[in-house]
Amino acid sequence: GMGIGLRHALGPRIYRAAAMDLFFAKAKVLVALVVIVNPLSVIPTYITLTRDYTKPQRASTARTAAIAVGMVLVISTLLGAHILSFFG
Repeated sequence: GMGIGLRHALGPRIYRAAAMDLFFAKAKVLVALVVIVNPLSVIPTYITLTRDYTKPQRASTARTAAIAVGMVLVISTLLGAHILSFFG
């Protein structure tokens, strides 16, 4: 496959180093997202606010919230620097 050709072209040590760099870059992004979103701190609020909801209503609310948060994160990632520079 493509990975074997790339490994052969780069050499096993360089390929492993590049793979580790990619792994740590992805891990940093995941940790940053968890820190920004902080899902554990939202659980008590979610439970309190949806206390009287049915199970399908809770699932729908969680899905809507996840989509909204995802959209905000994507928009912030793509346009955040432009928005901040616009406001100075």
